Amino acid sequence: MKLDRPTTNIRIARSGDGPEIANVHLNSWREAYCGLLSDEYLAKMPLTFKQRMNYWNGLISQLPEGRQIWVAENEKHGIVGFSTVEKARDEKFEGYGELGAIYLLKHYRNSGNGYALLKNAFAFLRESGLKSAYCWVLKNNPTISFYKRNEGYLTDDLKIDNRGTVELIEVACVWNDLSKF
Repeated sequence: MKLDRPTTNIRIARSGDGPEIANVHLNSWREAYCGLLSDEYLAKMPLTFKQRMNYWNGLISQLPEGRQIWVAENEKHGIVGFSTVEKARDEKFEGYGELGAIYLLKHYRNSGNGYALLKNAFAFLRESGLKSAYCWVLKNNPTISFYKRNEGYLTDDLKIDNRGTVELIEVACVWNDLSKF
């Protein structure tokens, strides 16, 4: 069965996108991390929608210099994915760009939208004078295969992110040459 995927455009996030980005953020987390995180933790995520919406609205309205948010906007379904990039926040990766987030609703995976979000994010970093990038990805996340297909490689660097009673172990994924994008 062929999935109905109307045309999707990649653009910079703008005022008013916060609710749709929050929706993608929460739903793609639930879709991507099912089996990796507890059902109880994932079930509580919709309860944080207002918090996520306020976060995205605030970030979009006062986007710091050197940071950018890209969205994949579908003509039928609205925003179906997003990515964020900025200069590295981790001292170890000083001089790199950081892919802070890249999320896509399950229905739109394997459609070229993830690569388009990655490509635009990395183009922004290159235009900012950065030649390499990294991101933190949940250990055992199936998305790692997407990063590897697109020139990323995992390092031995680990980070622990405590979310209340949930401990998330993340591994660094690095792209040494952004000129390929």
